[in-house]
Amino acid sequence: MNNLKKLIYILSFLSTQVLWAQEGAKQLRIGTYTYGTQDRVENLLSFSRLIQEKVDPDCQVFTISFPTVNQLEEAMIRREVELVFISTAGFLSYLERAQEFEILGALLDETGANTGYHSMIASSKHSGILDWEDVKAKSKELRLSMVDRKSTSGYLVPRKELEKQGLSPLEQHFAQVNFRGKHAESLASVLSGESDLAAFGSHDFHALGERKSELNLIWTSASIPLGPVLIRQDLPQQLKLDLEDLLLGLHDRYPKTFQLIKSGWVEAKHASKFEKVSRDHFLSF
Repeated sequence: MNNLKKLIYILSFLSTQVLWAQEGAKQLRIGTYTYGTQDRVENLLSFSRLIQEKVDPDCQVFTISFPTVNQLEEAMIRREVELVFISTAGFLSYLERAQEFEILGALLDETGANTGYHSMIASSKHSGILDWEDVKAKSKELRLSMVDRKSTSGYLVPRKELEKQGLSPLEQHFAQVNFRGKHAESLASVLSGESDLAAFGSHDFHALGERKSELNLIWTSASIPLGPVLIRQDLPQQLKLDLEDLLLGLHDRYPKTFQLIKSGWVEAKHASKFEKVSRDHFLSF
């Protein structure tokens, strides 16, 4: 970081401290992202009220749901949010661009691998694709569906496995690579025969019920870390500590608020609590 950048950062840090020191000037903007029709604003409403009630009654708390993870990332870069609920893929993407947010906590799933959050790749029973050897032998003829480039289980994790299998870059190894926007749409494409192979999250696979029998499951990932809650590093230290204490104690002290937050993310169904984790929790994965 050159001297000019250091000066800008220091001035920005000091202005944030002054803002929070001024009576009536405090605001906390919670940022998250929309998936399908779920904007998560209602899921975070009880939490935002707790912040005002338990952390700082003089603080105005707003929740903003951005249409995409990309737009949430941009808001973080532009310092338009202070507290963020983001996906694992979104967090890893953000770290490649900036380092101004730190981890406040992350949802922990203690129920074990069978019920956790996983990525899957499957083919149609009619495709004749049964395993990785079939995929590699016929890849040039196959149409691959994925979810979105900022999807953890619908792109980031399966892409890494495809790389491991020697099938990268994707566009050079498959006849088509299509992004469907939703896990359910990626699954639907392979069920309908529009795609030969699809990547998606395990929660949508299990929601298929009897239609699961129409698919050949090629691969299932290890359990995926659930996305973190991030906070801007330049906020006052006491505020960060108070917010951390509130977040990490939700499951015990405010279980209804905890359940409301969980219900906004289908992959968090089996999560038992927020826990303090380091970046290595995500980087090692």
